[in-house]
Amino acid sequence: MADTTFYPNAATGPVIPAAAPRAVPPRRRRPGIIALSVALILAGALGGVQLYNSVGHTYEVLAVAKAVPVGGMISADDLTTVRISLDPGIKPVSDAGLVVGKRAAVGLVPGTLITRGEVTDAQLIGAGQVQVGIATTVNQRPATPLNPGQKVTLIGIPDSSGGGPTLSAPVSGTVVLVGPADSQQTVVVDVAISADLAPQVEPVAGQGKVGIVLDGSGS
Repeated sequence: MADTTFYPNAATGPVIPAAAPRAVPPRRRRPGIIALSVALILAGALGGVQLYNSVGHTYEVLAVAKAVPVGGMISADDLTTVRISLDPGIKPVSDAGLVVGKRAAVGLVPGTLITRGEVTDAQLIGAGQVQVGIATTVNQRPATPLNPGQKVTLIGIPDSSGGGPTLSAPVSGTVVLVGPADSQQTVVVDVAISADLAPQVEPVAGQGKVGIVLDGSGS
């Protein structure tokens, strides 16, 4: 029997039908991955907001303009203001009224911020004490500068002739104020002492017969 199949191109032979395309199964969604992606996006957005707030928001706070020794009285001239982005762990002072007129609890260094723990309103003259001024030459006081709040001992220094009154025993005290040096490098140091000892100290305080010794602690 003769082959009656139609060949469009006798040279290429019969046409083979193309295979049907393979069906691709739908991709399954994983809720856990989706939730993790959403959480990462939210965390990134929150971090961006916090960074913007920390960089874009500054606050005016107090800083030290001039050095203030321990126990020194703080004046407005000792302060300046700066604008910074606050760290939550730092509690600087922004109100000068909380600082001016108080004393430095620690040595204040120029360029640093002032926190509440660095100032005190404690009085250097306690109950039952009086303040006396001791005139001292360079040989009657320590080479280390004296600062308010330091504990000292007053000792008697007899004059070259050995006459006149002097302290019969050492007297403990606290430095209240250190005056400026005059042309002879004499400095008057105000010291708080027991009122009971004032009659012994005051008669010789301005005669160069009292020396000041800094206690070992220096404070």
